[in-house]
Amino acid sequence: MYSRLGREFTSLTETGAFETRYYLSGRADGLEPLFFDEETYLLTVWQRDGDLRVLVHNDESTDNKGSAWRSVVDGQLGPLIPQPEECPMVPAPHEVPDGLGFNTRLRTSAWEARVGSHTVRSLKRDGERGLWLCRAGAIPRPLLMGRYVLPIATSDERQIVAGHTEGTGRASVNSIVIIDTASHRVRETDVPEANRCVPVAFVAGHDAVLIRRSRHYGRDQSDAVGPEKPEYRLLDPGTGLSRVVNGEFWPLEGQSRPLQPTDRPNEYWAARSDHDETYTEVGRYNAKSFIFTPTMTIPNVTFRSMEMWVAEAEGWLYFVGGGDLLRYPIA
Repeated sequence: MYSRLGREFTSLTETGAFETRYYLSGRADGLEPLFFDEETYLLTVWQRDGDLRVLVHNDESTDNKGSAWRSVVDGQLGPLIPQPEECPMVPAPHEVPDGLGFNTRLRTSAWEARVGSHTVRSLKRDGERGLWLCRAGAIPRPLLMGRYVLPIATSDERQIVAGHTEGTGRASVNSIVIIDTASHRVRETDVPEANRCVPVAFVAGHDAVLIRRSRHYGRDQSDAVGPEKPEYRLLDPGTGLSRVVNGEFWPLEGQSRPLQPTDRPNEYWAARSDHDETYTEVGRYNAKSFIFTPTMTIPNVTFRSMEMWVAEAEGWLYFVGGGDLLRYPIA
């Protein structure tokens, strides 16, 4: 075995001079690495008119080594820079102060549950769960106590749609409720209960909240509640009525920031990788019809919608892959 390795290395040295290359180079024609560093892990990217920014994970310059935005200039990270309005992924510092007994593991994305200057967060304090109004520099105020999760605010910020859990473990059942942010009154909806029944996103084109329902996937289905296959509904927060909808909903799920709009109404840029992670499709997603139309395929590279930014006027797609910053020409 060792003699074989020796022959391989000898063969390599005889092929000519060695060249240092980025490990993704050559995987797709036109792919360019812009920033990579073993000590730095990037989460996402944003760009406008030559202003290029990246979100750095566990940035050493922040007070709590949290994520922070930095500019990128000539392949190097610049100083800390304000968060882009289109990418509100970093919560305001000290929004949930230490030392008050809060368990912040239930925290949700800041952008999807804003009410005025507050963020509505699902928190646990002294063993009791609830929804709290949080703001930097202030003590959180309770909005509603109980096992409420994944709050999503309506466009007028007057109502919160949230999941409400009853029971424990696999047999727990979720329902969908609407909470008035002024009176704190709770209204029921016509969404049938299910083991997994959660708000997904506010869909502006329908002025409604997308709901996902499914049962638990265990061998014993005797206590299963909900459809065998995931069901999606649009809930009207004004009436509490919902209707089943069909289409592609993956671009709306798992958002850590709003999708980037295109130049067309109710349309957004989205990306998905195949199951074998051999390529990534990028395209336009219509959130009115729930149809995804691919516009380009990048081979041998994988990333998600939340990890990219399309600079269509400049002809570049910027994205983060494996914690590094890259760009790819738009065909």
